[in-house]
Amino acid sequence: MHIWNWAPTERAILRAVALQVRLMTLDQIARVWFANTPVPHQFAEQAVCRLEEAGLLRRETVEAHPLLSLEDALLAWTPTEGMPSEEVLQDISQIAIGRWRLAERAVEIFVATRDASHLFGAFHNASSSKHCEATHDLHVAEVFVRYAVGEPTCAAKWLGEAAFPKLGFEIHRMKDPDAFIVDEAGSIRRVVEFAGKYDVKHLEDFHHHCSGRACDRIARSVQNADGILAKLYSPSGTECAHRRGKVR
Repeated sequence: MHIWNWAPTERAILRAVALQVRLMTLDQIARVWFANTPVPHQFAEQAVCRLEEAGLLRRETVEAHPLLSLEDALLAWTPTEGMPSEEVLQDISQIAIGRWRLAERAVEIFVATRDASHLFGAFHNASSSKHCEATHDLHVAEVFVRYAVGEPTCAAKWLGEAAFPKLGFEIHRMKDPDAFIVDEAGSIRRVVEFAGKYDVKHLEDFHHHCSGRACDRIARSVQNADGILAKLYSPSGTECAHRRGKVR
């Protein structure tokens, strides 16, 4: 059956794990797409089973840290603001490093198969998530869930790493943020990054990436000025029309 003959909810789930995040749990799927049903987890299970049977979704078990409570961003920045102070970055780093206190546990996840990734034009296989990255990927998915529930307009414009060529392979020391909120013109309005055990240097480098360095590196390396990569970043820094870019 052609993908567009599937129910809109099932297409949305596939698009999410192919282009927006690398994996999701059943609970995350239930909270985004089935919260208003009588039994969200049961409806979610039925949907993912249909997608599994069609060879578009795959169920796996990984070891990951239990999900943190992600109530707000650790840092939000716009181009109109200056560089965060050393003290601010130190505080953020301490929080980011010190919040991993629990033991990893088995978690059932769902990933897009290679066929699903191809259907949505992913630049790399969304199902290639590694066990060592499962904790990070689960938390990126949780940030996406919070956007989908609280800011659905932004969530609809959310694109993950698989939606773009991996710049880190093409441009020396170029970063590939976890997600972008992209406007109709193809320009980034917000960069979203989930902070693992980031030290101050890592945070500084990411800030410089968003505040102009990424644009400079792309301009020096990308030949087609009208291409998708050249449009990604603004010379003055990643813009945001209404709200600020975030590091969680």
